[in-house]
Formats: sequence, structure tokens, C-alpha cells
Amino acid sequence: MRRHRCALLAAAAALIACSPAAAGGSPASDRAVVTPSSGHAMAEWHKTLLEMPAAVNPLWGTGEDPCVELGPRGNLLSAISFGEVTCTAELGTVLTTGWSHFCSSFEEGTEFHAIGRQEQRACARDVSRAETAVSVTVDGHTVDLFTPRFTSFSPQTSVRLPADNVFGVPEQTATVTAYGWRANVRNLGVGRHLITTTVVVDGDTYPFDHVIDITPPG
Repeated sequence: MRRHRCALLAAAAALIACSPAAAGGSPASDRAVVTPSSGHAMAEWHKTLLEMPAAVNPLWGTGEDPCVELGPRGNLLSAISFGEVTCTAELGTVLTTGWSHFCSSFEEGTEFHAIGRQEQRACARDVSRAETAVSVTVDGHTVDLFTPRFTSFSPQTSVRLPADNVFGVPEQTATVTAYGWRANVRNLGVGRHLITTTVVVDGDTYPFDHVIDITPPG
């Protein structure tokens, strides 16, 4: 069960407010393209969710709002999806989605525990071996993410676990490193878009639907 819960944490979408950019992408719809995301974006996602108290955390706690702002300027919005979730964003938004596992310095006694940067990287890669496929479907067009182009590690990242956390550990500063398959969906036009992230784990298929309503600026 711990493996499954850890995997779910990256089956969410993050909406990044920025200008449209499509260079080097794969066609996803009439306008949208799919490009690789970065390890730094994956690190920011994990840090934000790990540092949220359980009372307001839609991933590991009882928080009811699935749309979580990320980044120092609040320019990322994460849509936590365990079924279908809807978020609204302005034109120029980029959707980043995917799947990952992390290893940390605070999970002593589990297969997800590691201290040093290299040890955490090896651990995160090792606990990801149950995955055999990851893809994203944008308005009916599917792109395979289970390729080297979309695969990355996050940098080792410092996180401050709150007293109200679901891991049963004391409030503390810890380090985490993640590994996974992530992509950005760019150039989404005004209107409603269905983005489905699908992962195959131990032969079981898990689809996660994100409905994104794009509105004109302002």
C-alpha cells in the first residue's frame, strides 16, 4: 500500500501561468503540444505538497480544494486527481503532468528511506520499477511519456514537514529526491480540454482525468 500511495502523488496536474511556447513538442491537439518537463518542477511539486498540513492537504490529508498554487509567485496550480478534477486557468497556461516516486531521509524503516543525494536517486529509481507505461492524452491525442526524453530525477530538495503530517513522524526538516516521467502541455486554446494521465503499475492501469477550462486573459 505504501508503494501505491507514493505513486499517486505525482498523478496530478500543475498549471503554470506563462506565455505559450511549442518548440520541439509533440502534437497533442489542434494547437497543444507536449514537451518534457524538468526535475526542478517535479521538486517544487513534491516540496509544496509535503509541506502542506494534512488539514488542508488534498493529497495526503483532508483538504477539499484540489487546485493548489505552487511556486514563489504562486504561478503554478496543481490539480490533484483521484478521479476527475476540474480547474480553470487563463489563456497562456501550461499544464505539467506525469508520475513519480520519491525517497526521503524521514521514512526510516521503509524501502523509501535514504540519506545522501546519490542514495536517494538510486532508491527513487528502484521503487519505480513496477511502472511499465506512462502516457498523457490531450483532447484525444496520446503521447508516450515512458521514454528517456520525458524521464528525469529531481534535485535533492529540503522540505519542512509540519507537525500535522500523515507520515507519523515528528515535525522536522528533511531531504527528498524524486524520479519519474513528466511532461508539459502547452498552447491550450480557450475552451474546455480533457487531459488524461495514465500509468500502468504491476499490470494494473490507472487513468487520472484533468478537465482544464481555459479562459481569455483577465
